[in-house]
Amino acid sequence: MTRRTFLRGAAAAGGWAALGGALPMARAAERRARVALVRSARVLREGAIDAEVLGRMVDRAVMLATGGDSADRAWASLFSSDEVVGIKPNGLGGPTCSTAPGLIEHCVKRLHGVGVRPESILLWEDRIQNLTACGIDPGSPPWGLRAYEIHDHLGDPVTQGGFTDRLFAPLQR
Repeated sequence: MTRRTFLRGAAAAGGWAALGGALPMARAAERRARVALVRSARVLREGAIDAEVLGRMVDRAVMLATGGDSADRAWASLFSSDEVVGIKPNGLGGPTCSTAPGLIEHCVKRLHGVGVRPESILLWEDRIQNLTACGIDPGSPPWGLRAYEIHDHLGDPVTQGGFTDRLFAPLQR
């Protein structure tokens, strides 16, 4: 499975759900979803996330989703060094129920490992405080990344079928 196939399937599923399942069922039947379920009782230790265990879980999920026989090869099958990659954490749950900083850091390290330059990795959220809830200082994002508040960086409207919206402009280059 290529990164584009993976992202296209995820986008199609999201669009289908957003449209209340209005896409023809024949289109949905053309694609087969892959679901990777990875669990570990050790990921939470004394109420805190163990970033090392979480990283191994993410790598295992990526390997299962791509069919890769190693984490390095699985990540390399999805991303290449000449790409701009966006990471959209979820900070709506506040500091205790938002995307863990260790999860973002692991993904960034894996992207660096396949050659994606730090300045080509973009973090964005709806509101700056949501990035802060994920442990990211928007004024000085870690790992050499760039951080954005999405409302200030929306591109022109894009239409795909019955869907029209403005996309995050920095990823549209």
